[in-house]
Amino acid sequence: MVDIATILYRGRTAVTRAAEVRRELDLILGGQKTAPLQPLVDELADLVELAFTD
Repeated sequence: MVDIATILYRGRTAVTRAAEVRRELDLILGGQKTAPLQPLVDELADLVELAFTD
């Protein structure tokens, strides 16, 4: 059995993983605008970029 806390992302590693997920979403969406989802994806992408500027 593995303690869940040992496999969670934290701090800088979490931000790096979020950036990877952002790139994957961009590839999957292929520039398509999915009306209800797109604003949230865009906001998440912006927040990830801001997190790298601290």
